[in-house]
Amino acid sequence: MTTPTAEQWLDAGGDALDVYLLGVVDFDAAQVLQQQLWCELRARADRRAFCLVCEHPPSISVGREGSRAHILCEPEDLAARQLDVRWVNRGGGAVMHAMGQVALYPLVPLDRLGLTVAGLRD
Repeated sequence: MTTPTAEQWLDAGGDALDVYLLGVVDFDAAQVLQQQLWCELRARADRRAFCLVCEHPPSISVGREGSRAHILCEPEDLAARQLDVRWVNRGGGAVMHAMGQVALYPLVPLDRLGLTVAGLRD
């Protein structure tokens, strides 16, 4: 049995992970791109997944388990440091995004892989 080439695998609609190396991307622009890719992923029937790899300008994102109490700077200090705060629909708490810090955003069709979010956390 021969192993298919990458081109044959992709042409056949096989499982694949498309990785996008984006460089420095504004946080809001990355959120919009994630939403667009998620819509594409949901419209597909295969097990293809996406992963965005990027950096963000200095900012703070706060997920569903986060609160204002997790941000130890006063609003005036945030403004002076030009740090935007984004409240996002993701798990986890507050994350400081700094230059040089790599952010990975996997978009995976868990149901087609027989996985659940709870199963990934265990």
